[in-house]
Amino acid sequence: MQDNDYYIINIKLSERLAILPGISFFRYADVQARVRARIGAMPDEARWHYVADASDLDNLIERMRSNGLSHWVADLPRSPDTNTIEGSLRQHLLNLLDNVSRLLPNRWTGVKRWLYLANNLVWAQRLLTEADIEPPEQIDAMLKPIFSLHIDERSKRLEQTPYHQYLSASSPFDRWLSDFTASCPSVSGREAYVLSRLAKSILRHRTRLLDLRKQATTNNTVDLAAQWRLRDELARELRGLIGGDPFHVGLVLIYCLLELLQYERCRAFLVARSCGWEQPEILGSTA
Repeated sequence: MQDNDYYIINIKLSERLAILPGISFFRYADVQARVRARIGAMPDEARWHYVADASDLDNLIERMRSNGLSHWVADLPRSPDTNTIEGSLRQHLLNLLDNVSRLLPNRWTGVKRWLYLANNLVWAQRLLTEADIEPPEQIDAMLKPIFSLHIDERSKRLEQTPYHQYLSASSPFDRWLSDFTASCPSVSGREAYVLSRLAKSILRHRTRLLDLRKQATTNNTVDLAAQWRLRDELARELRGLIGGDPFHVGLVLIYCLLELLQYERCRAFLVARSCGWEQPEILGSTA
């Protein structure tokens, strides 16, 4: 390859970045490599089954650490109780949402705000259920004063914040997911195609999950296996959008959603084991 050929390739790559203002060529390449590496390190079906077949809680954590899930359990002690597990996973979830926001271009302020709301929604939910709770160092200014209120007074104050629309829903994070499309900026080409497919997958998943929950209410039974199958289908759809153009902003969001699905499954595995449940349905599901 001649030197001028390398220059021309760089120019063509830079032209493709016109849809990603605020990202330099070198940061573009770095983000692409890191995100694809993280997705590639996620456990496949065989490794999920191996993790699920752990003999006890400590063995489960050990298997997670060696099968692409170490970032979810890195700081857990031996034989942690359920509260320790929940607290640790919640903090890792907040870190994930913050990191994904940092990977996005500056003009994607709507999506950054969408992720920011999810980050704080975790705390808004806790305000309604935990009497003694301290605010983290970084928290939405609208939420911070509510931490000092008596738990019985917090619901009314939260009604004056944007979090009320989510907290009043039966499933706050499902309601949050439905706002994805409105948060995206106007894009074209490959970006528009991927985001359109991504939005349709999210909304279809949410609609089918809500239908399952309605059936559960009607029949007074919960079909956990069906719920996990829906999540499996969503994960496969998301992975199907990764191919083609080596990088697009949708890739960052796909990575985020795949991690959120992993969070749900890791939480189910760990909490089930910490409570002493023996191979419940959720432990036999795949990712």
